[in-house]
Formats: sequence, structure tokens, C-alpha cells
Amino acid sequence: MWNDTPASEEGFRLREYLGVLRVRKWSILIVTGLSVVLALGWALRQHATYQSVARVQATNPTGMLISQNPSGATPNMPTEQSLVASETVTKCAWVVFEAQAGDPLKLCETAGKPQGKAGPVVSHVVSDVVSDVVSQATPEAWFHKGLSVSVPEGTTILAIAFESPKKTTAQAAAEAYAKSYVWYKTFTANARVTQLEAPLLASQSSLQSELDTANTELIAAANSGNTQTFAALSSKVNAIYNSLSVVNQQLLEISPAKIDPPVVVVDAALPASPVSPKVPLIGTFGLLAGLAFGIALALVREQLDDRLRGRTDLEERLGVPVLVVVPSVPGWSKRKDVKLIAVSEPKSAVAESYRTLRTSILFTAAQRGVHNIMVVSAAAGEGKTTTAANLAVVLADAGKRVVLLSCDLRKPRIHEFFDLGNDVGVSNVLAGEITPRDALRNPGRDNLLLMASGPVPGAPAELLQSEQMGELIDDLRDASDFVVIDTAPVLLVADALALAPLVDGVLFVADAQNTSRAAVTQARDQLEQLGARVIGAVLNNVDPNKARAYSKHYGYYSGYHRYGYTGAGYEGAEADGRGPRRTGDVLGPATEGRSSG
Repeated sequence: MWNDTPASEEGFRLREYLGVLRVRKWSILIVTGLSVVLALGWALRQHATYQSVARVQATNPTGMLISQNPSGATPNMPTEQSLVASETVTKCAWVVFEAQAGDPLKLCETAGKPQGKAGPVVSHVVSDVVSDVVSQATPEAWFHKGLSVSVPEGTTILAIAFESPKKTTAQAAAEAYAKSYVWYKTFTANARVTQLEAPLLASQSSLQSELDTANTELIAAANSGNTQTFAALSSKVNAIYNSLSVVNQQLLEISPAKIDPPVVVVDAALPASPVSPKVPLIGTFGLLAGLAFGIALALVREQLDDRLRGRTDLEERLGVPVLVVVPSVPGWSKRKDVKLIAVSEPKSAVAESYRTLRTSILFTAAQRGVHNIMVVSAAAGEGKTTTAANLAVVLADAGKRVVLLSCDLRKPRIHEFFDLGNDVGVSNVLAGEITPRDALRNPGRDNLLLMASGPVPGAPAELLQSEQMGELIDDLRDASDFVVIDTAPVLLVADALALAPLVDGVLFVADAQNTSRAAVTQARDQLEQLGARVIGAVLNNVDPNKARAYSKHYGYYSGYHRYGYTGAGYEGAEADGRGPRRTGDVLGPATEGRSSG
């Protein structure tokens, strides 16, 4: 209902746009084709990497042997993961890999193997094996780096994966690691049995000798007819026999037959295709990116020299109302001169304009259920970050719990408004390095928390388009009244477009002095293609001296001066129409910042 453009004019504009695309179809096709060729060329120039995975059923081989408690048979999976990547298993795997042998026992169990039933204790056995065979191996650095071990959730399966530029290397190395792990677990279990058997076998031998002697004496006493001696010897033989039975039973309890060794359940297969780069996916992305860029370029070339002419012009081009007109601020064009006007000059006309914006946002939130607001602009330097910072402050001043989220992962700046660092933030959370709670900072304003962008990542658009980004925004939305999101400019990079489907509303910021009609139209089209919900616009950097001359375009700005709001700010109650307040801190207590900003 905000767009007053007649339906016939809308149809004319649609025909105009289609005509532009038809006339410039060859340039669009050339750009799209070039994009596909470049994307595929880049993908084909990357080194292909193959991955092979062997799956091993992990066990605790001596769990049931040593203690009859069934829980003792359950392996500790984090420990088993670490064991696969241990130095001993890696060296043995290297020996197996180099020899292309199928059985690690033939290579690693040769020296130091227990001799007989009274072999050395397990530590000596393993030490002998390592010193004689495995410790002499010197795996190359790439061998250990290619290994990754994971455990599917809810299982005791070890997925032993190996990546290599060669298919056969990936398969052989994964298989070598799997077999070496099975060997190590089996061998140490057998050595443990030998260790436990040693004292029992010695006791068995001693008791058997005593039993043989006692039986001989018993026969002699029976032949001599000495009743008392015969009775005493009979008791002794029974006692020795009972003791020997106990020892034999203990030997049965620790029998090697009860060892439950790990088993390779899925052998490492020869990879059919590389895991990276994904040529079809990259080619598709190049096609879509080239098509989008070609269409955008065609439209821009048609309207390159158009200039934005005030508030009414912006509303017609964007199709949404201008919620507020913000007057110029000294030092506006100086990027290093950051100003949080709502804090430093709360009674100024600029601060009052942000409070006016707050009233519009609260009304929109009540009517349309808007809680996540992404602040965007067509190009850099149009006041997008300044608007986001001041809007967050005035919303917090109204008692709303606000999270200011910096999603400009290319040239982050919003943390400078609050004199905070940018060492951790959104990029760390999306990479899984820290939790959202650890990334939040307290800028020293009641009801306001800030999450900076963090270190600049290598692929910002892909990171912002991940599932983790959607989960982060949902978590912040559920724990606060408003999430104000600062992003990179729409027309420069795809970051804001990646976030558009994830937010409730988009607030568009335009510079009255520099933004062109073509830029506004193109930004609107790109946002609309993604179904973005543009709730309004901010016309920034308006020169008060020109307000009267352009009153037709700037609307109520001159009246704003007439009613005397340029001095003391209006701090009265606002009818925000808010629903029930949510309770609780935003994701718990936030880390304190260095300054209130």
C-alpha cells in the first residue's frame, strides 16, 4: 500500500526491463559464459584430492576378560580416536603402507613376540616391538596429515579416512591405518593376557609338582598300611588339588579365547571421484553468478547516470516508505571519524531522527512481527553501519533487549563505534571455534550486546549462507527483542543477499548526496529475487540547508525544524504496541567491553 505507482506504470517498467534484457541478451550470455569458463578453469586448475574410508568396529579387547562387569567391554571412543593417530600406530601403518603388506603382524610382531607362556610383561613386549620394528620407521609428514578419524554419532565405529592426490595412495593408507590399529589393540591384549597368565602358570606348575609328590607319598603310605599317615596325606592331596583347581579356573577366566579384538567391517575402497574440487557445483555456481551479474550489468548500463532525487524518488524506486530523513553529520565522509550520535549528542537533530526511526521500527515490529532487521545499502560509505549502530542504541534506550550483529566480514567497522576489539566474533562462531555466548560483548549500554564480525575469513559469502548462520540468527532472535544486523553493501558482494532469506526485515539506507537511481533499483531487484522483506528506507546525509528547496522530496524534514525538535530531544513515552516481553539475558552474561563507546 506504500507504493503509489499506477499499475499501468508498473507494467510499463516491467516491459522496459524485459526490453533491456532482450536488447542486451548477447552481453548477458557472454558474461554468463565467461563466468562459467572462469569457474570451471579455476576448478580444473586445483589439485584434485581423493578420500578413502575404512571402518573399524572398536572394542575393548580385555574388557570382559579382566572384569566381569559388562560396562568394561565398552570402548572409550575419544581414546580410540587418539590411538589411531598415535605415533606407534602411525609408524606401523607407514611400514605396512611402504611394504604394501596385508598383515601388520608379519611386520610389527616379528621382534619382541612373547615366547611361551611366561613371556615378559606387556610394557616390555610393546617396547621390544617398537624398538625393533616400528620405532625405526620414519613416516613422511604428509602421511600423518592425510589422516582423519571420526565416530558416527551413537556408534562405536571408527571411520578412518585418508586424503591424497592419488586414489591408490588414499586407499592403501586408510587400509594400513585400519589394520595397524587392529594389530596394536590385538597385540597389546594378547600381551596383557600373557602378563596375567605368568604368575598363575608358575603357581600351577608348583602346585602340580607338590601334588605329584604328595600322591607318591600317599601310595607309599597305603602300601605300608600306616593308617594315620595315609589319612594325613589324603587331606594334603585334597588341599593341593583344590588349590590347583582354583588356579586352573582362574586361567580359564583369562583365556585368550575371551579376547574381543577390533574388526575392520568396511575395507577402504578405491575412490571413484575426488572430494575436492567439486567441478559440477563450481560450474553451476559460475553459471548462476554469471547470469545474475550479466542481468545486473545490463540494467546498470541503462541507468548508470541517473541520480537519486530526494525522499519521494527513493520511495518510488524502492517501493517502500522512507521512515526517516537523517541530516548531515560533520565528518560524514571521513571513514576514521566514527560517531555514535545517539550517545555523544543525544539532544541533536540527528539523534532525534534515529529516535523517530525507532518509533517506526517498533510500530512495524508490532504490525508485521519484525525482530531481525538487516541494515543494508547499495554501496559503501552510505551510512549503513552508522545507522545500524545508532538504531541499536536507541532501541536499547527504549527498554528493548537488543543484539547488534556485525555480519560485514570483509571490512568490519561497527565495533569501532563502541571502542571494542574485533578479535573474536561472527566468523569464529560460524567456524565452530567459540559459542555465541562467548562472542557477545557488553558495549556498556543497558539492554545492548554486540557481536563483532571477528577475523576476516576466506569465503565470507559461503560462511554467511551456511546453516550455522541461520541457527545463530534464530538463537539471537529467541533470546532478545531485536537483532540489528550490519552487512556488506548489497551491490558490492553477495554477503547481504546470503543473509536476506534469514531475516524478518531489511532496512535500506541511501545517501542523499551520492546514491544513484540505478543503484537503488538494482539493490531492490536483487533483494526481491531472494524474497527479502524490505520494511523501509533511511535517507541519509541530507543537507539541512537544502531541505526547504527540496521540501517536495524531503517531506516533513523542514517541518521537523519548525516544531523545535532540533534542541532538546523528545523523550516521551512511545506507543510501540509491543507484545509480551521475553525474559532472561541474551544468551547469558556477555563479556565486558573495554569502553562504553
